Amino acid sequence: PGRWPLVPAPALSASPPDDARSLLVCSGEPYLVTDLLTAHDWPIVIDHQAAIHAARPDGGLYLGYLPDSNRDAGSGRWLLAACGTAEQRGWTLPFPPQTPSSCVAAFVRALLTSEATP
Repeated sequence: PGRWPLVPAPALSASPPDDARSLLVCSGEPYLVTDLLTAHDWPIVIDHQAAIHAARPDGGLYLGYLPDSNRDAGSGRWLLAACGTAEQRGWTLPFPPQTPSSCVAAFVRALLTSEATP
């Protein structure tokens, strides 16, 4: 009584499927995210240092890809930021450099389709 029921752990295979490792290996494939943003009409700028900057058309959200610079983005290669308002505080979300671009794309996709998007 009062304890969680024991649930058997799923069986794990000795090796992942062939395509699983390639999907989650690196963060250096920004097109996975930029293609998603351009499909939602976000303007994208690539600067002289090969950094990618994108903003939602109304300016409320920013997403940056900073390939070799951690000093400008806190601790992350990808940086997502929401602008604050008088009623709601803004926020930033730096993704660590090892975050796969496919994970950033999944997060951004969820944010774009959410009704509660800032």
